[in-house]
Amino acid sequence: MGESKKIGLALLGILALSTTPALAVPITYEFSTGPVLGALNVGVIGDPNNQALLDVFANSTVTGSFVYDSESPVTSVVTNPLGTQYLYDGAVTALTGSVAGFTFGDASGRIQVGDELNINGAPRDILQISGAAPDFTGFDLGTLGLTLLNARLFWIEGNPTTNGGTLSDFLSGNGLPSPLPDLTGLFAFSFAATGSTTLASTVTFRELQIRPVAVPEPVTLSLLVSGIVALASFRRRTR
Repeated sequence: MGESKKIGLALLGILALSTTPALAVPITYEFSTGPVLGALNVGVIGDPNNQALLDVFANSTVTGSFVYDSESPVTSVVTNPLGTQYLYDGAVTALTGSVAGFTFGDASGRIQVGDELNINGAPRDILQISGAAPDFTGFDLGTLGLTLLNARLFWIEGNPTTNGGTLSDFLSGNGLPSPLPDLTGLFAFSFAATGSTTLASTVTFRELQIRPVAVPEPVTLSLLVSGIVALASFRRRTR
């Protein structure tokens, strides 16, 4: 093969890599939310709204990232009145995020999958990503006497979307989807009274969006390096 043809192929390869980056497995995702949807005090009789908690996050949105491995095995199966749900411990790693100047994270989280669960008398899909005890790191809201227990990204069939519609049936089984659905979801924080591990309050954010971060696979990186080396060699020869 002539030098000019080799260089031409190298250029085409580099151009293709720059326009259509491959996604490696596991996949890194970034996420962001819209504003607060609501807050709730658990077990409170009367008005359950927690205005003080809403005020903390009133002008904030949540951002962060996590790593998702769709090839992780199921670790447990739970059956309750809603139906059967499959848990994948460790399918999410490096979960990190920030909101209102606070940070949170978990080295190894969990994914919960439920296909056609009985939610309010209708069959609905549920997909939830969350941290998992005991290594979840949260933050304290000292003035409210609350400590962050967990963070959850979740999608429920029938929930409203940003375009005024609702989420349709998005699961075809109880396996891990590959890739994760490109759908509008919700994000929630769970809080306990400081010094306790019992759920006391939740706060939910609307308009959760996730975006995969393109990471070149090893073969892709090798082709890219080869193309750059070929171009450098050609430039030296032409000089």
